[in-house]
Amino acid sequence: MKIALTTILGAALLAVPPAFGAGGAALTDEQTRQYRETTKLRDEAERPLLDRQRDGLAEVRGLIAAGKSDREVQRRLDDLKEVFGEIRGIEDRYVASLSTFLTPAQRSKLAAAAAAAPKKAPADAKAAAEPRDAAVPGDEEEQE
Repeated sequence: MKIALTTILGAALLAVPPAFGAGGAALTDEQTRQYRETTKLRDEAERPLLDRQRDGLAEVRGLIAAGKSDREVQRRLDDLKEVFGEIRGIEDRYVASLSTFLTPAQRSKLAAAAAAAPKKAPADAKAAAEPRDAAVPGDEEEQE
Protein backbone atom coordinates (compact mmCIF):
# COMPACT_ATOMS: atom_id res chain seq x y z
CA MET A 1 0.00 0.00 0.00
CA LYS A 2 1.27 3.48 -0.86
CA ILE A 3 -0.14 6.64 0.62
CA ALA A 4 0.41 9.95 -1.12
CA LEU A 5 0.97 12.29 1.80
CA THR A 6 1.38 15.21 -0.59
CA THR A 7 -2.34 14.98 -1.29
CA ILE A 8 -3.08 15.35 2.40
CA LEU A 9 -0.64 18.22 2.73
CA GLY A 10 -1.95 19.97 -0.36
CA ALA A 11 -5.50 19.86 0.93
CA ALA A 12 -4.55 21.11 4.36
CA LEU A 13 -2.06 23.84 3.65
CA LEU A 14 -3.25 27.02 2.04
CA ALA A 15 -1.09 29.67 0.45
CA VAL A 16 -0.09 32.53 2.69
CA PRO A 17 -1.20 35.79 1.03
CA PRO A 18 1.71 37.89 -0.22
CA ALA A 19 2.29 41.46 0.82
CA PHE A 20 0.51 44.06 -1.25
CA GLY A 21 3.07 45.85 -3.37
CA ALA A 22 3.42 47.81 -6.56
CA GLY A 23 0.59 46.91 -8.89
CA GLY A 24 -1.15 45.21 -5.99
CA ALA A 25 -4.48 45.89 -4.39
CA ALA A 26 -3.74 49.53 -3.40
CA LEU A 27 -4.71 49.36 0.26
CA THR A 28 -5.29 52.37 2.43
CA ASP A 29 -3.19 52.73 5.57
CA GLU A 30 -6.15 51.53 7.67
CA GLN A 31 -6.68 48.49 5.41
CA THR A 32 -2.99 47.68 5.61
CA ARG A 33 -3.16 47.83 9.42
CA GLN A 34 -6.26 45.62 9.49
CA TYR A 35 -4.74 43.18 7.01
CA ARG A 36 -1.56 42.83 9.06
CA GLU A 37 -3.46 42.42 12.32
CA THR A 38 -5.90 39.89 10.86
CA THR A 39 -3.07 37.89 9.29
CA LYS A 40 -1.08 37.98 12.53
CA LEU A 41 -4.06 36.63 14.49
CA ARG A 42 -4.61 33.90 11.89
CA ASP A 43 -0.94 32.90 12.00
CA GLU A 44 -0.94 32.77 15.81
CA ALA A 45 -4.07 30.60 15.84
CA GLU A 46 -2.71 28.23 13.19
CA ARG A 47 0.83 27.83 14.52
CA PRO A 48 0.11 25.13 17.15
CA LEU A 49 -2.18 23.30 14.72
CA LEU A 50 0.43 23.33 11.97
CA ASP A 51 2.95 21.96 14.47
CA ARG A 52 0.52 19.15 15.38
CA GLN A 53 -0.08 18.48 11.70
CA ARG A 54 3.64 18.31 10.93
CA ASP A 55 4.31 16.01 13.88
CA GLY A 56 1.33 13.82 13.04
CA LEU A 57 2.38 13.41 9.43
CA ALA A 58 5.91 12.57 10.55
CA GLU A 59 4.39 9.91 12.81
CA VAL A 60 2.39 8.53 9.87
CA ARG A 61 5.55 8.33 7.76
CA GLY A 62 7.23 6.51 10.67
CA LEU A 63 4.35 4.04 10.95
CA ILE A 64 4.54 3.32 7.23
CA ALA A 65 8.33 2.95 7.28
CA ALA A 66 8.04 0.58 10.26
CA GLY A 67 5.63 -1.60 8.31
CA LYS A 68 2.68 -1.02 10.62
CA SER A 69 -0.74 -2.22 9.52
CA ASP A 70 -3.04 -0.20 7.31
CA ARG A 71 -5.43 -0.01 10.25
CA GLU A 72 -2.82 1.66 12.48
CA VAL A 73 -1.84 4.13 9.76
CA GLN A 74 -5.48 4.93 9.01
CA ARG A 75 -6.24 5.43 12.70
CA ARG A 76 -3.52 8.08 12.91
CA LEU A 77 -4.69 9.73 9.68
CA ASP A 78 -8.23 9.82 11.08
CA ASP A 79 -6.88 11.58 14.18
CA LEU A 80 -5.31 14.19 11.93
CA LYS A 81 -8.62 14.96 10.20
CA GLU A 82 -9.63 16.98 13.27
CA VAL A 83 -6.48 19.10 12.96
CA PHE A 84 -7.06 19.63 9.24
CA GLY A 85 -10.65 20.70 9.98
CA GLU A 86 -9.53 23.18 12.62
CA ILE A 87 -7.01 24.70 10.21
CA ARG A 88 -9.68 24.94 7.53
CA GLY A 89 -12.02 26.66 9.99
CA ILE A 90 -9.37 29.25 10.85
CA GLU A 91 -8.75 29.87 7.14
CA ASP A 92 -12.48 30.24 6.47
CA ARG A 93 -12.84 32.78 9.30
CA TYR A 94 -9.76 34.62 8.03
CA VAL A 95 -11.17 34.93 4.52
CA ALA A 96 -14.51 36.07 5.92
CA SER A 97 -12.79 38.72 8.05
CA LEU A 98 -10.94 40.06 4.99
CA SER A 99 -14.35 40.69 3.45
CA THR A 100 -15.11 43.18 6.20
CA PHE A 101 -12.42 45.65 5.11
CA LEU A 102 -11.29 44.73 1.58
CA THR A 103 -13.32 45.46 -1.53
CA PRO A 104 -14.25 42.63 -3.90
CA ALA A 105 -11.62 43.90 -6.38
CA GLN A 106 -8.93 43.92 -3.67
CA ARG A 107 -9.89 40.39 -2.57
CA SER A 108 -9.72 39.24 -6.18
CA LYS A 109 -6.23 40.71 -6.63
CA LEU A 110 -5.15 39.15 -3.33
CA ALA A 111 -6.42 35.72 -4.41
CA ALA A 112 -4.67 36.00 -7.78
CA ALA A 113 -1.40 37.09 -6.14
CA ALA A 114 -1.59 34.26 -3.59
CA ALA A 115 -2.17 31.70 -6.35
CA ALA A 116 0.81 33.00 -8.34
CA ALA A 117 3.17 33.31 -5.35
CA PRO A 118 5.90 30.68 -5.05
CA LYS A 119 5.38 28.33 -2.13
CA LYS A 120 7.70 28.85 0.82
CA ALA A 121 10.14 26.07 1.59
CA PRO A 122 9.81 24.53 5.06
CA ALA A 123 12.05 26.15 7.64
CA ASP A 124 13.24 22.71 8.68
CA ALA A 125 15.53 21.49 5.86
CA LYS A 126 15.32 17.92 7.17
CA ALA A 127 11.53 17.98 6.85
CA ALA A 128 11.90 19.27 3.30
CA ALA A 129 14.22 16.39 2.45
CA GLU A 130 11.88 13.70 3.78
CA PRO A 131 9.98 11.76 1.16
CA ARG A 132 6.32 12.67 0.91
CA ASP A 133 5.25 9.31 -0.48
CA ALA A 134 6.10 6.21 1.46
CA ALA A 135 5.73 2.56 0.56
CA VAL A 136 5.05 -0.25 2.96
CA PRO A 137 7.81 -2.88 2.62
CA GLY A 138 6.77 -5.78 0.44
CA ASP A 139 4.33 -3.74 -1.64
CA GLU A 140 4.90 -4.43 -5.31
CA GLU A 141 2.53 -1.83 -6.80
CA GLU A 142 3.95 1.06 -8.77
CA GLN A 143 3.02 4.60 -7.82
CA GLU A 144 1.47 6.77 -10.53
